[in-house]
Amino acid sequence: MPDPSGGDGTIKQRAVDVSVTDRLATTSTNEALMNPILDTGHGTSIDVQTLNGVIHDEAAFAVWAGQGVDPVLHVIGPLFRGDLDAAQAALDRLSVAADPKVQFRLHALGADILRDRGQFAEAVHRYELLLVQYAGTSREAVLRQHLGKVHFTAGNLWAARDDFAAALKLRRAQGADADLIESSVIALRRADEEISRVQQPQNEVPDS
Repeated sequence: MPDPSGGDGTIKQRAVDVSVTDRLATTSTNEALMNPILDTGHGTSIDVQTLNGVIHDEAAFAVWAGQGVDPVLHVIGPLFRGDLDAAQAALDRLSVAADPKVQFRLHALGADILRDRGQFAEAVHRYELLLVQYAGTSREAVLRQHLGKVHFTAGNLWAARDDFAAALKLRRAQGADADLIESSVIALRRADEEISRVQQPQNEVPDS
């Protein structure tokens, strides 16, 4: 899966410098945006409109979860289905004895639960704390991507765009898998779409 679930932040009002790689990726990314989901394997996907994780194939996900290789799936399953109480309960159970690697993922998933509950300030705060802890590591990119998703869901579109751009830059520099790069490209383009939409002048209401 691409997520546990660039830019330098100085984009002026705000020209987008499209790299050669972005231009080459435009065709495939446009095709992805025409589809409702970006398949991330094992029955999971990213909704390319909301940018949140979903389960599109329950049978495939059940097979994966039934293998018992990843305890965090007990959180991901209900989270992706929108059952936030069940996701939080599973997270609380796992947090008691989880090893450090699993704890990292649980912290991130906990922030995603807060995002989906609409508790955006707390979700941002948690991701910012994780970014301080993991700055300069291989985990920074996924944290920036998910922080961007919090901002995107909250309607903070420029902040979301900056985070997606930073995640994309990090993933390219790290030689990340193509699906991770595609995820960031799609998120960045979705942010640009929404920014363009909200910046369009509203139709004037004629005088009565």
